[in-house]
Amino acid sequence: MNKLPSISKTDFKCDQSTTENLREFVFDASFIRWAGVTKDGEIFCESNDIIRDISKIYTHRISPNFSFGVVELANRKHHEWILVRHFEDVNYTASIMPLAPHFFVPLECEHCSEYTISFKSDPMLVFGFETFDGKPFVSETVVLESPYFVATFELSGNFEFYKQYSTISWLFITIFALLFAFGLTYLVKRWQRHSVSMHAQIVAGIKHQEFIPFYQPIVDSRTQAVIGCEVLMRWQQQNGSLIPPNQFIPYAEANGLIIDMTKVLLEHVFNDVKSLGSKRKALFFSINIVPEHLDNDDLYLLLKGIVESSELKPHRISLEITERLPISDLVAARQMLDKIYALGIDLKLDDAGTGYGGFSVTVHQKGID
Repeated sequence: MNKLPSISKTDFKCDQSTTENLREFVFDASFIRWAGVTKDGEIFCESNDIIRDISKIYTHRISPNFSFGVVELANRKHHEWILVRHFEDVNYTASIMPLAPHFFVPLECEHCSEYTISFKSDPMLVFGFETFDGKPFVSETVVLESPYFVATFELSGNFEFYKQYSTISWLFITIFALLFAFGLTYLVKRWQRHSVSMHAQIVAGIKHQEFIPFYQPIVDSRTQAVIGCEVLMRWQQQNGSLIPPNQFIPYAEANGLIIDMTKVLLEHVFNDVKSLGSKRKALFFSINIVPEHLDNDDLYLLLKGIVESSELKPHRISLEITERLPISDLVAARQMLDKIYALGIDLKLDDAGTGYGGFSVTVHQKGID
């Protein structure tokens, strides 16, 4: 009704345009069967050609511009429920179709449910459908309050309604359970395929040297000079797309792929240092590792070869060991730390205090930064 044009009794004309607007409004609305321009029971223009003789109108405001109401027609047996949009001196009035219970609850039984809607107002507005005799077997009541009204909505049903409603409920539960099981199975299958696919993609990424470094500057706050950088691993695939680290690093750590990925990363770092290092003054490159890197000599031998080749001078390597994961063998890890530290490589803790804390004692005893 808000889409209908504003009107005023002083300059209102019931012409073809107005009639077409009313007919289009009735055609587009699901529960409207008649609309007209009215004032105090007088009809000035209407959508239908059927003659309507309004006897009485009872309305109640439900908002600043709208009212609900009930109309008594002299040429009809039953009352009609109306919705009114108010202007200063004239109104739009729409007759709402009888809302039979089956509009709300689709059931096979014809006379097993009923509803009542009442507005606590002056006058009291009550309307609805009564389709069965006796007391209801089940009933549900909802109260809606606003600054303009208090409305009570009640839907009731007899035992036949209850039996059909129960059948529908169990049918719905069964269908929902089947759909949920199907959806869960589909997600598990998809996750399994994704896991297999992720493993194969990472292995291929290692082969094609796709794990590259992003350098995050580390600045001396006193001199504002760049003194180093943190090396962040990123996965740049063959098509140029970048995959965020949270989408592959946890998987790589959990499935024994992080060592080979780190080797690829370090090779990129050393190549960058060889090609660009002479253009920069001495910097340190901080690289993240996990406890798994300390389980064997692979990382140590790679670092030892780089240090002994003098390819990094005057630049140097710093390792940040995360505490997010547990140390499988503290003694072996301590021995590996000693060997790496002997190469002149700085050792630091990353995520200190947020995980297992196994490195705290080791690093403190060695006096490592």
